[in-house]
Amino acid sequence: METEKLYSPLEFYLHDPREEERSGEYGTADLYDEQYKISQFDAAEYADAIELAIRRDRDHMDKTRGLAEYLDEPLAGKVVSLFPEFEDYGGLYVCVANITLSEPLTPDEMGELKQWWSGQLSDGWGEGFEQREIAVGNGDELYVVPWTSDDSFFLETEREFNMRLGYEIPDSQSEVVPLSPAEKALDEPDASDSPEVAAMRDRLIIRLDVNLSNYLDDLKKADSLILTENSFEIAAMCYAHNYLTHMHNFHPSEIEYLAQFRDPLKVVADEFEWDAATESRSDITWKVFHDQEALKSGKHELVPGTHTETGDAAVDVRKQELFDRLDANMSDYRKNIMGASKEDIFGMAEDIASRYAAREYMKTAYDFKTGEVEFLLQFQDPLSLIAENWPDMADAPVDIPSIIDIRGSHSHYAKVMDASNPASMENARTTPDAEKPSVMERIRDAARIPKEPRKDKTNCYRSGPEL
Repeated sequence: METEKLYSPLEFYLHDPREEERSGEYGTADLYDEQYKISQFDAAEYADAIELAIRRDRDHMDKTRGLAEYLDEPLAGKVVSLFPEFEDYGGLYVCVANITLSEPLTPDEMGELKQWWSGQLSDGWGEGFEQREIAVGNGDELYVVPWTSDDSFFLETEREFNMRLGYEIPDSQSEVVPLSPAEKALDEPDASDSPEVAAMRDRLIIRLDVNLSNYLDDLKKADSLILTENSFEIAAMCYAHNYLTHMHNFHPSEIEYLAQFRDPLKVVADEFEWDAATESRSDITWKVFHDQEALKSGKHELVPGTHTETGDAAVDVRKQELFDRLDANMSDYRKNIMGASKEDIFGMAEDIASRYAAREYMKTAYDFKTGEVEFLLQFQDPLSLIAENWPDMADAPVDIPSIIDIRGSHSHYAKVMDASNPASMENARTTPDAEKPSVMERIRDAARIPKEPRKDKTNCYRSGPEL
């Protein structure tokens, strides 16, 4: 006897008959309306009930042959039995047809069997398994559909399915088909279980915050017509930001995938914009990390050197992290002084100009030396560290190495806490507020000091946009 398996996807629809009865839809609602569809992630809660229901469905089948009794010759002579089952592949639930053969099938016969089984699946198999409700507690009813409502349906042999998951070597290739970031994530620790992953996540969130801040700043320049025309995009950007920063439990491969892009928020928001009305959040993010359409299409700008994080490429990635943090520092600084009067801001003009100049110089003109990027990334606000030590005189050189080397003057700058080293929490503490005045206090103090004639700051990087 030979055995074979055929794999195909499942969809899940959850109903609350009580709610439908109250709304007058009970008995008339389409069982497979998109509003009732739930994700693979949400279906995991009902895995045991689904498996039990599929096993009980065998009561409607021939005890020996299962659904193979409906086959015609010549397949009926080779297929001894066929029983559908429910299997979990790391959170991916599929229908598996377990087949017993009296002898191997030819390629043409396998094609015929696939075509026949595809028709069975589209009808819900047998006596209509998909139309039988599965009680899952709290009065809810679940329907399991062995078909898909879009073009994502597949029907594959065990070898073909393993190739889909990246576990087998195709005959035409010499290397294993790589797993997608979504598939890799199934076996990886998440941010709540690993301090290292949590630290990676925090660095990504800084970039997501900067992406949203820059996007909203650009919108301030748009008129009402443009805002109206882009309302779906605006909603998607805000919705995607909230989901990624507050709800999604990141895994390393997902973080590394998004970190390739200058605007990872837009990568995810593009999918939210098109699919948020019909798909769950977990399904959308699975699509982002599995299909990798943003990478394949080339529509999104990449961070230089992120294809492999070794050598110079690793340096480029860390520099981008620093640039993102500088942008975030500048955004926070601007928010802190928004409540100040014009006179106060005028009194702090030198400080404001220094921050714009320091940020632009580090991002566009400075050639970082070995270790300088890593040193600055220790601090929560590296922009302040550089800007507050910025030279005042026009002919003074912009000597960042000297600023960095004045180690004794950096003790009051808060450091980034190392999630893998609890002791770093102590090192991250700043000096008391009395020793380190707030931004607003410094503005007010500066306003009380008699003004000297304005001195031009060093080079063109001293100018910056209006607040």
